[in-house]
Amino acid sequence: MNYNESLVNFALMTINIAIVDDKSINRDTVKKKLQSYTELELVLEAGNGKDFLEQLKTA
Repeated sequence: MNYNESLVNFALMTINIAIVDDKSINRDTVKKKLQSYTELELVLEAGNGKDFLEQLKTA
């Protein structure tokens, strides 16, 4: 793979995001902000760390 191919692959990458916060209004605000970035994908959302880890195990 040459340098140009590496740049194309990097440009096509999707970054998976998880949001963990106990306040749903905070999670909703972050989700709305993320929608404008096509390279970011929300894959997990949880209200606390324990729920996040449980979801992560099954993802």
